[in-house]
Amino acid sequence: MAGPGPAGPLPAWATNKLGGTAKIAAVSGCEKSSSAAMVECLRGKTEEELVQITLKMDFFFISACVDGVFFPKSPRELLSEKSTNAVPYIIGVNNCEFGWVIPMMMKYPPFLDGLDKDVARHILQSNLALFTKGITSEVVDRVYKEYMGDAESPAQVRDGLLDAMGDLYFVISSVEVARHHRGGATKEENQLSRTVMRYWTNFAKNGYKNHIIWAPLGFLKCSESEQSESNGLANGELTFPSVISRNPNGEGLVHWPQYDLEEKYLGIDLEQKAAEKLKQHRMEFWAQFVQQNQTRRRKHTDL
Repeated sequence: MAGPGPAGPLPAWATNKLGGTAKIAAVSGCEKSSSAAMVECLRGKTEEELVQITLKMDFFFISACVDGVFFPKSPRELLSEKSTNAVPYIIGVNNCEFGWVIPMMMKYPPFLDGLDKDVARHILQSNLALFTKGITSEVVDRVYKEYMGDAESPAQVRDGLLDAMGDLYFVISSVEVARHHRGGATKEENQLSRTVMRYWTNFAKNGYKNHIIWAPLGFLKCSESEQSESNGLANGELTFPSVISRNPNGEGLVHWPQYDLEEKYLGIDLEQKAAEKLKQHRMEFWAQFVQQNQTRRRKHTDL
């Protein structure tokens, strides 16, 4: 089971093994000639020094690296080639992935009451620059128009920006990875997938040890028997296989469709319902965005 953004934002995978190392070296004063030297230096820092280094970091994400060993190629290439093992796979995204915590961690300007258009455009440009080399005003304008072009108030500008950031960092890559996992599973793999789905459906409804998780999932109505199962698992009175060996599409449950070429999925909210083609328009927008940006970069390189 994967959270949102399992393979990282669109083109965020780096081929330069020391790309992230150089950034950390600049704020820590450590030697950047090798990863071994960097690790040895950081291990010698005191707790207070590490805190100060963290506070100096004005970047939130460091690109994962295609090192030729652990990752011989980028996840996108490996999945496209079907080079990975077929496994039962569940993935989910929220309807507001960039709603509060991450913008606060990334030190966004105050946005509770909305954002000015120029401020939102600057944030958008700085984030796009993390994943697209040589970002131009034309490229930024295109994304701004898609998400905030019709905004009439600071609140609408803020909502459009946060929606764009959620898609860029999490939603689009999640759907892309899900597409790569369609089809090819054996009967046994499909059965395992169904049983795991059953377990996580109960977990999302009931929480663990009666704690609410992933609101509004924790507020979903569950039966007394499901609550009893959840409590039994938490207290060790029931075994994992005894609960997950049931059909997630059993009697009284909303149908959970298998993700295939029709791209059907289960929407879990106050009311569960099946739907299809999550954010289809935005998926098409980002696919065109990536393709056109790659074409632009190739032309620039040729010149």
